[in-house]
Amino acid sequence: MNTFRKIGIPLLVLLLAGLSACRKPEPDTVPEDETPATGMPFTAFHTQYSSEDVTLGTDTVFLYRTQKTDYSQAVIHFETAEEGTVVTCDSTELVSGESVLDLSYPRTVITRIPDRSQPVITYIQATCRAKIPMLEITVGNTHQLNNSKDEQATTVTINPNGAVAGWALQTHKGTIRARGNSTYGSMPKKSYKIKFDESVGMLGARAHRDWVLLANYADKTQMRTRLAFEMGRALQLPYTPGDRFVEVYINGSYNGLYQLTDQVEVDGGGRVEARYLLEINERHTDIRTSRCQYSIEIEHPSDFSSDEKEEIEKFLTLAEASLYSADYQDMERGFRKYWDTDTAIKWAMVNELFKNSDAKSYASIFLYQKVRDGKLYWGPLWDFDLGAGNYGYSNQGNCKQNQTEGWYIFENKYFKRMYADNVWKARVKAVWAANREALWEIIQSIPDLQAELALPARYNRQKWPVIKDGAEYSNINLPDTDEGQVKFLKQWLENRWRWLDSQW
Repeated sequence: MNTFRKIGIPLLVLLLAGLSACRKPEPDTVPEDETPATGMPFTAFHTQYSSEDVTLGTDTVFLYRTQKTDYSQAVIHFETAEEGTVVTCDSTELVSGESVLDLSYPRTVITRIPDRSQPVITYIQATCRAKIPMLEITVGNTHQLNNSKDEQATTVTINPNGAVAGWALQTHKGTIRARGNSTYGSMPKKSYKIKFDESVGMLGARAHRDWVLLANYADKTQMRTRLAFEMGRALQLPYTPGDRFVEVYINGSYNGLYQLTDQVEVDGGGRVEARYLLEINERHTDIRTSRCQYSIEIEHPSDFSSDEKEEIEKFLTLAEASLYSADYQDMERGFRKYWDTDTAIKWAMVNELFKNSDAKSYASIFLYQKVRDGKLYWGPLWDFDLGAGNYGYSNQGNCKQNQTEGWYIFENKYFKRMYADNVWKARVKAVWAANREALWEIIQSIPDLQAELALPARYNRQKWPVIKDGAEYSNINLPDTDEGQVKFLKQWLENRWRWLDSQW
């Protein structure tokens, strides 16, 4: 899958003292008999500080500096499109080049334009922070969006926020809906799927219609899936999703930090190119395999025929039989005839490093077949929020999945049998030896990623404040601070890497 332009890290993130959340304040100076509208009346806006990045959004002025700045005494300079426009804040008229505002917290200004009866509300947010893109999503019904998987029309403004060179503000129409299983059913912060009316190259990525916004609510570090994708790219595992962190606003209200990523789909152009895309998924059964009894969902084609289903079922029966045949190790007649070994090793290696709870046999285990009767390939990688010591469905997190020692993914019926083949085992060790340092370096990049996300993560925590919510899905025994969660993740992955290094 296409890889987004990587955000520059390491990047020192400096926090302004007293800076409040990015949540937009309600206006308090519009008379009750007037109906306001949000908008952007300014054609230019800045303060007295040099090297200040300014972005004029659809209804928000974003001011950014990457060095510590006292925005509590900001002299504002602005221009409007129409002469005679009056701008006020807290009922006080603002004069360009003279008025001083305290921008250490988000402010609301009211603009009255000549010959227009409706005042315009505009927000101002000034921060010293790492710059990440923003998506401003407009929908007609936010209750439906968060309580139904039905699609509804949306307009999405993609604001690169200075983080993507050569990319300007864009607005596109399409549909949006909630997505996911556990995230949708039991977590307050929802993930979303966006389908644009036409292909959109999101923030430097290849153009596609379908995109996913991962909430990562169960993963309080927000990092696990990003790190896994980085490892997939380091191993050159085909179709590893591209991703980028973004801040999301829905109908003008801040909704949190999200991971914008590719949709797992057969779409070409950098996404999966295949005849069939399958998922081992115990939540949905189109086929139950004959020997290993795995539940298979046919992801593509979604409108498969009975003949296509029969073709897939027969091939899976042969593929499983090849693993348990007397000559399964034979290089031509054995399991290699049906299973691609390179993607199997790389996919299993990343999931084993995380002890990814779902990826042993439950869900998000993707397989694809390129041509009729061709081999089964493994991937793309997906869904790591409950990996790396964060599994909570058993014994309050004190379970096998959360221990840094011992096998997990390689106890999957397919991988356990493959690993019994000494030639395949030697190949696993060779892939590890060639990539162990690169995987270790990704783990060591966690502090840089933490710095990059420091303020966005802080805003996200203010929107979604519960870090130990007692729900069964994630490990409740982890530290109760953002810093503690990140420290735990890094130490867990380091210890897990060391154990695997002792085996391979």
